[in-house]
Amino acid sequence: MFKDLEVKEYKVLNAIATAQAPLPVYITRTLSPVDTIRFETIRDVQIELYSNDVLIEQISDYVPNYFDNNYGYFLGKEILNPGNVYKLVAQFSDGTIISGQQKVPEIPAISADRLEISEIKFVMQDTHNIHVPPDVYIPLAYRLNLKLLLNLNDADLSYPLSISAYYYSDFWREDSNSLPVEDTSYVKYVNVNSEVYGFNSPFRNVGLVIDTAELSGQTTIPLSISAKVEVNKQKTDTIYLEISNLSSDYYSYIKSYLLQIQLSGNPFSQAQPVFSNIENGVGIFGAKATKKIAIPLN
Repeated sequence: MFKDLEVKEYKVLNAIATAQAPLPVYITRTLSPVDTIRFETIRDVQIELYSNDVLIEQISDYVPNYFDNNYGYFLGKEILNPGNVYKLVAQFSDGTIISGQQKVPEIPAISADRLEISEIKFVMQDTHNIHVPPDVYIPLAYRLNLKLLLNLNDADLSYPLSISAYYYSDFWREDSNSLPVEDTSYVKYVNVNSEVYGFNSPFRNVGLVIDTAELSGQTTIPLSISAKVEVNKQKTDTIYLEISNLSSDYYSYIKSYLLQIQLSGNPFSQAQPVFSNIENGVGIFGAKATKKIAIPLN
């Protein structure tokens, strides 16, 4: 009964341009942005990157990332400049060409003030009757409740915003640890838990997404961070806040994909298409420009 069923192989391009290098490009067969795993990676692809219609880089080698079992094509020679229009072209061995185009937003002119640290409780690991060698550290964990205020007076609010926070623990290769950020006002937003979607998904380090059209003249955004923090031998003294202007395509992709997930369990809802800006294929070539702000805790 299934002899006439055609299994379609998708050609999916996912990439998020930032004002940094490198630019990871993931070419896969899966429509899911969650797991761009090596078994779904399409090889033998040539990637071309254009800036304002000028070819600036060309690669055809995929690179393994053994930490999370993902493969990607990493364009790393050029730093992508805010205001420039970039185009990605992927040419496959079967002659298929897919492409996407995106303008990198300007870096947000937003500042942040620390209002208060309402509570910090230290919880040391119980070492009673346990011999700890001198070269072994005892992890330190505590609860951090932090209130911040974003100042939007000089900001260009034509871009949607994303806000994320993290700290360094030195637990694992000095990798950063994400922190949950909540908007304590009544602004309409989408909260994206980056940990759910994996390292190489388009949702990596997205965090809180705010539609600036909903601000209605609001010049500040109160934020709250409340989380358990685990560090090495001493309390971390800095939290890092990343505030990004998102391209409209990137925002549309995030909103439509999460809406599809939300409606997927409702038998009475209509099918929700996920936004795509890839010509002759599917996926997202999005862009963001990020400002990092160090928030001292001392």
